[in-house]
Amino acid sequence: MANRTFFKVIGFALMVFVLSASAGDVPPLEERVRETQLDNGLKVVVVERPNAPVFFSLIAFRVGSSIEDVGKSGLSHFMEHMLFKGTETIGTTDFSKEKPIMEEIEEVATSMRDLRISLEKWRFDIFEKYTAEIKSNLSPEIRQTIQQDEASKWKAILDELPVYFQELPEEMKQTSWLLKERNRDFWKDYRKVLGFRQRISELITEQRKHIQQNELTSIYSAQGSQMLNAGTGYDGTQYMLGLPSNNLELWMFLEADRFKNPVFREFYSEREVIQEELAMYENSPGSFLFQKFVQAAFVSHPYGRPIIGWKEDIQLALRTEMDNHYHRYYGPNNCQMTIVGDVKAEEVFRLAEKYFSSWEMGEVAHEVTIKEEPQTGERRIEVEFKAEPQMIVGWHVPAAPHPDAYALEIMAQVLSSGRTSRFYKSIFEQQQISAGPPRASIGPGNRY
Repeated sequence: MANRTFFKVIGFALMVFVLSASAGDVPPLEERVRETQLDNGLKVVVVERPNAPVFFSLIAFRVGSSIEDVGKSGLSHFMEHMLFKGTETIGTTDFSKEKPIMEEIEEVATSMRDLRISLEKWRFDIFEKYTAEIKSNLSPEIRQTIQQDEASKWKAILDELPVYFQELPEEMKQTSWLLKERNRDFWKDYRKVLGFRQRISELITEQRKHIQQNELTSIYSAQGSQMLNAGTGYDGTQYMLGLPSNNLELWMFLEADRFKNPVFREFYSEREVIQEELAMYENSPGSFLFQKFVQAAFVSHPYGRPIIGWKEDIQLALRTEMDNHYHRYYGPNNCQMTIVGDVKAEEVFRLAEKYFSSWEMGEVAHEVTIKEEPQTGERRIEVEFKAEPQMIVGWHVPAAPHPDAYALEIMAQVLSSGRTSRFYKSIFEQQQISAGPPRASIGPGNRY
């Protein structure tokens, strides 16, 4: 199924860059595809299309949310974010000064995570709710002072919070085991968690003195890049970019460095960004409904997990876990590089050997062996949301290369692709029972 995705992207690249070519100008696609494989397992696929002096690249990894371990959900999507942060030479003014700060951040973050887990989620959530109330009641003067400074924010909150649990509101003190058990003062430990947050914020501010923000993006933009982007799915992650063809070797150099030597700088500030992204999905009626639908459809299989990850897993993620995920799966033997455009295949193969052959192999991304139990009856869920009504109806179907998969793909197109499709003509246009044309698709992943 990974190949199916690649060929879809190849077709898109051809459409973008070769609109002027007629069907008779070029031989069939299968005759133009050249490929090789390096000794370390990296697959390189090239389609020569010299009609315009540009090329489009796609680097795809067989690493998606479906292979993540329990308690580590969201790492593949998180990795996609982090691989724009640079290396030991890109994104930094002096990595030798950055590195010890990053190590201290990780030490503090690990202590904070361990202490937070020991407080137990139910207790921690009660303390967080109380702290949020204190934060919302900070004076306008304090709010103005701490607006752009995370460390000052946590210091101000700690200053406003009671130091001793005896000073907490009566309704909290009524439950003795909420605050104290045997010789342990849970409120004191919670304040330590906030102190760790303050210290991490201080260290991040110090580290940013040595960071060149968005340097990789800036380098590519200066060379006329287009479509610099990435995406994570259930079965894989893709990194894409279009460049003028005279930048082929620069692209090889930068991408080899990017994937062989990543530095996961700003991990904990990016973790906050991902939590905001999750909140955005949860506040979108369509996205929220779809995730609940998938969870109901896949009870055993990891397709039931959100690609972005569970909220608690994101909140507790550590940079060392990201390092482990990278070294485990982000190797050349789980990767395919595809290039379409004004390039010579032999030159691409030569440069790939030059820049990527030293990339060390990782663990082969495993097949998901968990099988979803056959569904024995209808499953129905209802989600309450302040929005216009929406409905999703689905059936379990086989994935390619099962022979029925291709017929189902065509059926989905016949049902909902374009103004002459069955759904458009009947449900939307004639019966007028939907606000927009219904869509049919095969998913949520494409391997299982």
